[in-house]
Amino acid sequence: MSPSSRASEGPRTIRAAVPFVVLGVLLAAGCGQPAAHPAGGEIAFTIRTFERKSAGCDSNGACAHIRIDYPEIAGAPSPAARESLQSCIFGWVLRSPVDSLPLASAEAAMQAYLDAYAKFRRSFPNAMARWDADRRATILPSPPGIATLAATVFEYNGGAHPNTVTHFASLDVSNGRRLRPDDLLLAGSAPQLVQLAEQAFRRARRLPASSALADSGYWFPNGFHLPSEFAVTPQGFRFYFNAYDVAPYVMGPTDFTVPYSELSSLIRRDGLLRSKADS
Repeated sequence: MSPSSRASEGPRTIRAAVPFVVLGVLLAAGCGQPAAHPAGGEIAFTIRTFERKSAGCDSNGACAHIRIDYPEIAGAPSPAARESLQSCIFGWVLRSPVDSLPLASAEAAMQAYLDAYAKFRRSFPNAMARWDADRRATILPSPPGIATLAATVFEYNGGAHPNTVTHFASLDVSNGRRLRPDDLLLAGSAPQLVQLAEQAFRRARRLPASSALADSGYWFPNGFHLPSEFAVTPQGFRFYFNAYDVAPYVMGPTDFTVPYSELSSLIRRDGLLRSKADS
């Protein structure tokens, strides 16, 4: 490890010897030792931060820098849930720069990134490109019984511009199963969800309801569709189209939410969101 490397525990911007524990996705953070077997539907985790630099970064020369920040799951309602939550997080922040498969540790992921940069410099010794990677995962607020994860992965490996990708996943905390919209909504409601999501997308982008999306520069050749990932939040179903998903890079990402006030009639009365359904 280089002298500029570090690993720390605690909230993202706080370095503390005593780990922080968040008990329950909807509860406030408290300080103390991680609970191995949290009660009820609670999730306990410690924020872990790692950072590495190659030679030259301190002098603003050509170099590589990587930061990885994620919740290490200390306790969950079941071993399956803990394993599933951690596996999902690691799949986002510990991926290899070569084949995108998750590596065994943050140290391994950082070393792989620095090795890839070193290989690039051997091939292009006169290149002055600086590589930067910042991979951060977090646990978002969500309704009871659900754990919602998010990650933002920023990378600039030369080229015209950097790339930032946002990921979402919502899981059943009782068993760690990754949820899909049809796990939470009534059978046959997918077309209504797509329609509501398109309306929310248009609101976020301030597009007229009757305009053709293609006329505004969006790529929906077969009609509007949902992103591949979504987040169950206290406000509703949150969706995110990353840059290049449905529009050119210059148009940026689109973050939009379908509120429960619009979803309530579609929600399963026997599901995890039954408190949000019409009575």
